[in-house]
Amino acid sequence: MANDIIEIENYCKAIHYGHLTLRDHDALISKNMICQLHILLLDNNVRGADKTPGIFKTEQNFIQNDILGNFTPLPPVLTDEYMDNLIEYIRADSEISELVQAAVMHAQFEMIHPFKDGNGRVGRLLIPLLLFYKRVLPFPIFYISRYFAENNNTYKKYLAALSRASSKEEQISAWRDWLYFFFDGVATESIRHISTSRQIIDLYKEMSAAVNKTAMIPLVDLLFEQLKISPPAVISSLRLPASSVYKVLANLTEKKYLTRTGSERKSLYVFTKILDIVQ
Repeated sequence: MANDIIEIENYCKAIHYGHLTLRDHDALISKNMICQLHILLLDNNVRGADKTPGIFKTEQNFIQNDILGNFTPLPPVLTDEYMDNLIEYIRADSEISELVQAAVMHAQFEMIHPFKDGNGRVGRLLIPLLLFYKRVLPFPIFYISRYFAENNNTYKKYLAALSRASSKEEQISAWRDWLYFFFDGVATESIRHISTSRQIIDLYKEMSAAVNKTAMIPLVDLLFEQLKISPPAVISSLRLPASSVYKVLANLTEKKYLTRTGSERKSLYVFTKILDIVQ
């Protein structure tokens, strides 16, 4: 669970960085921005943290799959050129649907596979950022990864077909299959997002009522901002009485909203209830 929480925290930091960069600085999606997203996603010793975060590959990478066979992405010598082409495609004004652009962008990024590791995480993160960049979403909050994970073999099969298609007929067929799959994922996750949002709102109301003190609502707010908290940090940042903080955390733990980890003196409280909703 610890690694899962760290990866979720990294995702939140990366999406926050992308959102602020595109919103406040009127920036364009760029190679530098994508490299920074990669650094944030691979922070804190998660999977791939030792694979030169933020730097394009200098050695050939390979994707192995027992069902679909092996796939060899573009060689390192072509990475910069093809990433430049992809950035140009993302930035261009187009009459093509933004969802089609997002589907094409994601597929092209995964076929380039510019980093040693973590390409899937970056490629999936770029989907909501592109839709925000194109003003389709008011915030870059759209998580399609669950659909891809639930249909992992189909996802990889369609991407592999795109990379192998040679004739015009094969290319048309491969792109049609990929686009239909991607659109189904968008529709499926959109419905899920509505349900998840309602569950999170209901959870916030429940927990606000559970603390039973208006002065403790900031503690609930903090839990919804962070996935894990330590009592000393809460006491220091919110300037709340220590006895009240420990009492509320114990109460929320007893009611299964939180799970306490660590020793008595160095305990952390993990917001497991919300993880059950979003995972």
